[in-house]
Amino acid sequence: MVELLLKLIDRVIDLKKYQADRLKKAVESDLDPVFDELMAVHGDYVRMFEDALAQLMAIEDSTTTLGRQKLAAAAEALRHRRLEFEPVRAKIMAMSAEMGRSIADGSSNWGCREAEQFVRDTMEYLPRGNLGDGKSRATTLLALLYGASVLTPDQMHRHGAGLPPLIRATIDECRSKWDRVCVSYAQLKTAVREAQ
Repeated sequence: MVELLLKLIDRVIDLKKYQADRLKKAVESDLDPVFDELMAVHGDYVRMFEDALAQLMAIEDSTTTLGRQKLAAAAEALRHRRLEFEPVRAKIMAMSAEMGRSIADGSSNWGCREAEQFVRDTMEYLPRGNLGDGKSRATTLLALLYGASVLTPDQMHRHGAGLPPLIRATIDECRSKWDRVCVSYAQLKTAVREAQ
């Protein structure tokens, strides 16, 4: 009887070890790369928006022809910077969407609420504009910069002053969402260590 009980305990221990190893491998193969790539994208986004803000702040009078040319140049610089990380952003978005579907349909192999929270926070981080059109923050800002570069002086006085606060708010939002990603990633790594 005692021998059967010991065998049962051994099987339970083996099952827990198997689950912990499976979780660790899934995190290392799926979620660690997502975090690393998202960290690079986050750094790029913050630098990109800070550079755009600096360019805007350097424009003395955006209602002049020179000012509108500088706005157009800022928009072009932003467009170019976006292209650098486009493949990584697209990959992260595709991976996160697929992971989100696996969570929703119950087919994820993590079996860990921390992993699922990390995926949700990653999906939440992925930049989307606030205009309800599904565009990224940078796409939205790019459209606004290009639009501002062709405004009349009167329109620019009414609408152009809102661009720097919009960029600052975007930077703050990126940082806030990144903080949530980092917290959920730390919780995930702690859960993996504790499962071992």
